[in-house]
Order: sequence, then structure tokens, then C-alpha cells
Amino acid sequence: MSENTEKPRINPWSIWLIVAVIAGGFVVYSSWVKTVNRQAQDQRPMLGARLETDLKLVDQFGKEVTLGDLKGKVYLANYVFTRCPGQCGGVSGIMQERLGDYNGHPLFRMASISLDPEHDRPEDMLDFSKRLGLESKQWWFLTGDESEINAYMRRYFKFTKRLKEPEERMSEFDLYDHDPLIALIDHGGHIRGIYNVLDPDRGKEYQDRLKSDLDKVMVEAMEAIPQASLPEEDLRTRRSIDADIALQRHDGEAVKFSDLRGKVTLVSHVFTRCPYQCPGICAALNEIRKDFASHPAGGEFMVASMTMDPAHDTPEVLTTFAEGHQLLAENWWFLTGEERGLRDFMQNQLLFGQQEKPEADRNVPNDIYEHDFNVVLMDHEMNLLDWYDFSKEGEIEKLRADLKQALDAIVPAGEGV
Repeated sequence: MSENTEKPRINPWSIWLIVAVIAGGFVVYSSWVKTVNRQAQDQRPMLGARLETDLKLVDQFGKEVTLGDLKGKVYLANYVFTRCPGQCGGVSGIMQERLGDYNGHPLFRMASISLDPEHDRPEDMLDFSKRLGLESKQWWFLTGDESEINAYMRRYFKFTKRLKEPEERMSEFDLYDHDPLIALIDHGGHIRGIYNVLDPDRGKEYQDRLKSDLDKVMVEAMEAIPQASLPEEDLRTRRSIDADIALQRHDGEAVKFSDLRGKVTLVSHVFTRCPYQCPGICAALNEIRKDFASHPAGGEFMVASMTMDPAHDTPEVLTTFAEGHQLLAENWWFLTGEERGLRDFMQNQLLFGQQEKPEADRNVPNDIYEHDFNVVLMDHEMNLLDWYDFSKEGEIEKLRADLKQALDAIVPAGEGV
């Protein structure tokens, strides 16, 4: 009998069946991956330790408070010390960004707790917040008993500190070694995450996760606490100007900042060589100025723009800038003065952020200063009512509403609003 050497034939339908199975499996797998990714995106941060005990502290105004007072709020907490030459400012800046997301929200707060309470008195904490432009009614800067703070922060937040040996210090105030951590605490007093926001390798990832987790935890709080039950709170920063400065107006007239008392004033900072945002901010201010000219208290409304470049911005230069941008008006002062005094006044009294750029960082020759986009609203009693970042959507509309309210408050008796 001869051996059958014919090779078995493959049914072509089998090939199509295998292809179909593989394709179907790929579709199922893709659907599963999408579902897992969607669940991961929607997943809220896990519940961590609950703050079962309390911590007695003193805020930057000398008022006795406790972390328990924040029960019912979502808050961020971090360690700081006011003499810190390095990362405390960076961590505080990231905290400030998250405050910007929930500025004025009745369910959101922040707490910066001193790791150096032996030195950091309430007035030191207040000065620290002013120096870094961090003032807000939603932000506590806290100090207290050192041993109690250390024990509490280690137990719940896993925040640690270490006094550096003298030979380790890079500068006079490089005193402590501590991690740049931010803790997220929900309205029930549970820790929902701790984020190493300045980690050299994954800092941006942790910052993004903090923002995402905060948004989710805020949703939880708003779902759990009926908004109608919340008391109305005025969380805007309100502080009085407690210093004065001699200035020179664009027309050469000698004036003082206190000459603005009795007026509702929008105050900005500017430099005439600015290649970017200053002309745009001035144009927006001019539109606001024109729109409120017909208000019953419009005669009590001023705009004041203070130069951060007084060595260059003489009264003549300021006048040329105002004329070139069609900004000259009786109720708009462009102001200059002595350089150091002017800079200190704008940073410490008006809380404007500004600094000269190193030449290597300048995109064009006149890109001299790095500065924020803020405009401050000052009432007729020289209280600073709020700051408005013109780079953010909705800020100009908010300013208009607050400006109207401030002007309405000084309408002469018998005149309609």
C-alpha cells in the first residue's frame, strides 16, 4: 500500500474565523481599556487617615483657631517657615494657583503651618503672607506650640523636618530640611492625598494630580452640603493702605498716594517700554474708565498707573506713552517716583508681583520686567477690595461688577444709581 503524501488543505473559512476572533478580541480589549481609563479618570482619591484629634494654633492676626474649625471645608495644608530661602515660596505659589481655582468659594480654605514656631510669631506669618502676595481670607498662616505641631504633623500628614547642621547650610537662613509636600483634606476631615509638588522628577505630575483630586473632592463636598444652607461670606481680601509715598504725576505735578483718598480707584502697574501686556491692560482699563464716566458717582472715580521702571519713565515719557495710546484723561494719573520706595510700596502695599528679568531671559531687548497682570480696586477710604488678574477669563467682568458696587456706595443722597 502506498503512503499518502498529500498535505492537508486549510479551509479558507478557518482563516477568516481566526481573523474574526482576533478582531473581535481586539474590539473587546479596546472597549475594556477605554472603560478602565474612564473609570480611572472618574475615580476619586481614596480615603486616608481621619484627623481624629485637634491642633490648637494661632493665625496670622493673633486669633486662636484649631484645625477642627475647618471641619466641613475642603482645605490644603503645608509646612512653611518665614525665613525659608528656597522651596517654601515655590510650594506657596502652587497653593496660590489652587486658591485661584476656588477663590471666594465658601467650602474651600488653605492652612500653612509653621515648622519654626519658636521664631514665627503671628506678625511674622502675616509679614510672610504680605511679602509673597498671598493674603486671602481663605488662607490661614498658623503658628503655635512647637512640640504639639511637630507631633501632629508627623502623625497625620507624615510631614517631617530636620534642623540642618551649620556645614550643610547654603545660606544664613537655610535652616531646615523638609519635603515640599501639600496635603488635601476633605470636608469630613479625611486626608485624601499628599503631593510632593516640587519633586525633581515627578513634580509636574504631582501638581496635576493635586488639581484633579481637589476638583473631585470639591464635587463631593458640594454634593454633600446643600449650597442653600451655606452662609453668605465676603471672602475678598480687604486691607487698608497703611503707608504713603511721594510721587510725581505725568504732568510733572508732585502728589502723594494718599491724594487718592475720597476716590474709588483702579490701580495698576506699568512700564512704558513693555513689549507685551502693559498696553493691553491699559486699553482694557480705558474701556472701563469710559463706561463708568456716566455713573452718578463717576466724578469720584480714578485710574492710577504706577511705573515699575522709574529710571526710564520720567513724567515726559509717561505723557508720551499716554498720548500715544490715547489714554490721557483728567481722571487717569500715570505716576513715577524714587525707585526703591516705589518698588517697595507696590510690592508691600499693593501686593503687585514684579521683578527685573536677567538679560539671558529676555525675548526682546525691552522685555525688561516680569510682572503679574493684576489690577487692584481701592475704595474711597483706601481699602484694597480685591485683585483682578486680567489674564484670566471673567476677571474683567467681575471687576466691573465690584466697581459698580463700590461707586454705588458713595452716590450722593437723592441721586439714583
